[in-house]
Amino acid sequence: MFKFFITADVKTRAMRRFKESQKLKKKITYEDTLKTLKIRDKSDIKRKHGALKKTSDSVLINSDKLSRLRTFKMINEIMDRKIKA
Repeated sequence: MFKFFITADVKTRAMRRFKESQKLKKKITYEDTLKTLKIRDKSDIKRKHGALKKTSDSVLINSDKLSRLRTFKMINEIMDRKIKA
């Protein structure tokens, strides 16, 4: 079984979300997007059941400087290595 925990800095994620919102013609500022993500992160991390956190058996991938495609390729490479091992 493969488990991955994909993360990125909140500012990086906010910029990605903001750019997606712009493409969809949504009227939201980067600052509002960042604020919303910070609130959601806090809620996700502190919830009683199913809190968002890396497990000891998962592979951490920081996607700060990775595109979606590069992140996907990295996951595939890790899986290929584990399958061949």
